[in-house]
Amino acid sequence: MYSKLAIGALCSTLASISLTLQGCGGSSDGPDTPSTDKVKVTIWGESGDVKSQEFVSRQLATTIMALDVEKIMDLDWYHFGNAYYITNKSVCGGNATTYSWKDFAWYNEADRKCFNTKCGNESAPSGCFPVGAPVNGSLGGPVCQHGAAECAVNLLQMCGKSVISDWTKYTPFAVCLESKYATIESSVTSGLDPNMSVINLTVEECANQTHFGRDKVTLGSDAVIECFTNSTTNSALQIEAAKATPPHPDVPFVQVTNKTGSFVLDLSNTTLLQAICAAWQYNGGVLGAVKGCADVAPPELMSVVV
Repeated sequence: MYSKLAIGALCSTLASISLTLQGCGGSSDGPDTPSTDKVKVTIWGESGDVKSQEFVSRQLATTIMALDVEKIMDLDWYHFGNAYYITNKSVCGGNATTYSWKDFAWYNEADRKCFNTKCGNESAPSGCFPVGAPVNGSLGGPVCQHGAAECAVNLLQMCGKSVISDWTKYTPFAVCLESKYATIESSVTSGLDPNMSVINLTVEECANQTHFGRDKVTLGSDAVIECFTNSTTNSALQIEAAKATPPHPDVPFVQVTNKTGSFVLDLSNTTLLQAICAAWQYNGGVLGAVKGCADVAPPELMSVVV
């Protein structure tokens, strides 16, 4: 979890990140990218997982802060993680009768992996996402590994991405939301319904801190709340994220794609920024033109990461 001191430092950093990515604080001189394919980074994570939180606050925040990285990278971040839907046994099964705001005592990894295998694709059968009468305690939506609080923060992040799909704008906002997970989690003492006063305040704070909006005048906080509270919209977003989440051992699950294909990143062996810089060079890009890569991609890593 984040300490209050860490949250304060992170929020200050997020403001700088947002301004830099949106052209208010970065260098105007950058790599000549038209002839070189950008590196594609795809992240699957969940807001209540400690490993995901550490990856987001350290590696992801550092990466998007690096000068010129937005000119060599495309980013897609899916906020479904180890969640799954409780389905009939003919699909994967599962039981959510112990599901609470802060916990999921009967979370089952085998059910989750079955769900990813059968339902983590665009051709997923309709039985993957049951509607109507609850199945084994399910409320009709996904169940998250760390309880309903995690599903709420995940959904806020999905809504941010839905409101503004440009990763340079929604990513700092999503990082901020994740840094405030403990605030949202502690705001509910019983039941599964979120504390909307805290949700509204948190979304507004993160929108202000990261300058999240379609322009410098209009913030995107109202649109995020509208998405979050609209059952039709948020259900569609959760199903979309579920279909986009492939089988994976755990989170964070990070994939880097260069011109030869996609590679699962071993976070114990290298950092996200090192991998991006190495993949960019492998694509034919010139590292010297990317200021953020100057000190983070030693030559010995170039043949290992990609």
